[in-house]
Amino acid sequence: MDFKEIEFKEIYNKNFYRKKDLEMKKLITDNEIEELKNQIDIIQRAQILIQDIAQKTQSNIVIHIENIVDKALETVFGDEYKFKFEFEQKRGKVEVNYFLLRKDGSEIDIMNGAGGGVIDIVSFALRIAVWTISNNVENVVILDEPFRFLSQDLQDRAGEILKELSVKLGIQFIIVSHNEKLISYADKIFFVKKSQNFSFLT
Repeated sequence: MDFKEIEFKEIYNKNFYRKKDLEMKKLITDNEIEELKNQIDIIQRAQILIQDIAQKTQSNIVIHIENIVDKALETVFGDEYKFKFEFEQKRGKVEVNYFLLRKDGSEIDIMNGAGGGVIDIVSFALRIAVWTISNNVENVVILDEPFRFLSQDLQDRAGEILKELSVKLGIQFIIVSHNEKLISYADKIFFVKKSQNFSFLT
């Protein structure tokens, strides 16, 4: 075997083993790509499942909250208002929109287009709705001057809401109020008198 043949044989062997090495690396890489594709597929299916569960959960929350707020509004104002509550996807985050609908279908911005009494009822009902879905073990809710912007002729209806929710949901309301109509719905009344920066039960 002359020198040229030896040189060619060495080049051949070198490239042959290099080819085998590359083939083995390609096989490993192909397997890794296939594994990654499987993982991506599992992740995508999991994301779809999570989104589906999130949407169903959000729908249930919306129905629950709307029902409670609507019931409170109906007790006080009749069928004048309906409460609407929506989840919206914005900039990769979930935001909440809420507003009132009048009987004629027109939308009202609660904070700017509704009166203080309506805001009182909606904010109270929202707190109760959130309390009911938070699995709160405490059954005591403290209210400081609730319904203070609600007109006097509607205070009796607000008292009825408190009474009904207390019975139906097992909530004990502790209320600080000067409103005699609201006070008349209490099971127990404690009068507090202030004297020289001290408060006394009378």
